[in-house]
Amino acid sequence: MAIKQSERINVELGQSGYYIALKRKFILFNPVMDDLLNRISQGRFEVLDVGMGPALITERLLEGTENRCSFVGVDIEEKWSGYVAELISRWGNRLKFIINASNNLPFRDGSFNMVVSVNSLHHFKYPEVMIHEMLRVLRESGICVIYDYNPASFKLKLLRYILTIKGYIVRNSASRAFLDSINSSYSSSFLKEMFLDAGIGKYSISKKGIFNIVILAK
Repeated sequence: MAIKQSERINVELGQSGYYIALKRKFILFNPVMDDLLNRISQGRFEVLDVGMGPALITERLLEGTENRCSFVGVDIEEKWSGYVAELISRWGNRLKFIINASNNLPFRDGSFNMVVSVNSLHHFKYPEVMIHEMLRVLRESGICVIYDYNPASFKLKLLRYILTIKGYIVRNSASRAFLDSINSSYSSSFLKEMFLDAGIGKYSISKKGIFNIVILAK
């Protein structure tokens, strides 16, 4: 029987609190899942996932799109390759995974009709460069969707308060990493300034759950 990615991560890392925190965190990603599945509910898509990690979200997308969509994931962390390999064995050529530590995506111009990035923007050392790369590999008729924490979200502020007050920042490494991500995320006003400085004019920013959703087009 195939093991869910979240379960396998828990077993191999051996952190009892990690799985609990990961599942709680993943529940918070349900608005992202709903939005993504709605966007790819019709038609065929070749999707690039920038910062795919252990493919928890990609696994759900594979299950929800049958054979209409294929996915290529890139991530800087080699440790995720083992988890993704198990998914590749199940889904075949619908999923590929590439370790890429450079600021340049290893694809030709216009390779994908959809590029997504979930909760990774604030991790990029040079986010403007990576956004330009995401647009470069996007086809003219494609869409680029970036999801990242919205630091102005009341729910996110409340969660940050709870994590800090209860001392999870000290006792649990996953909660500490989660809190670091919240604190590193960009406000919508900062994103607008960043896009202006980077010469990116075609974009929209909306909010869903605890996330900012950035839509980019060529």
